[in-house]
Amino acid sequence: MFLVKENINMVRLDSISKSFGGKTVVKNVSLEIETGELFTLLGRSGCGKTTLLRMIAGFETPDSGTIAIEGQDVGSLPVEQRPVGLIFQNYAL
Repeated sequence: MFLVKENINMVRLDSISKSFGGKTVVKNVSLEIETGELFTLLGRSGCGKTTLLRMIAGFETPDSGTIAIEGQDVGSLPVEQRPVGLIFQNYAL
């Protein structure tokens, strides 16, 4: 169970990288999102925004780096146990 704790980053990425077929799509990204902070990812098509979100949600595994949510490393947590929701712009039922 995840409980909001004082002074702990809601989301923390440390040196996250991901490649597909030898092409690096996310390279060494580190960031911290504080509790209650409004955060947005902006960039051109194909720059890695969706891949980064998919890694946070657990749909993709980073090649390197760590992801922590509320201070807990979620690298080994299955998708259904991560306290993350993700809605895609286009979806299929």
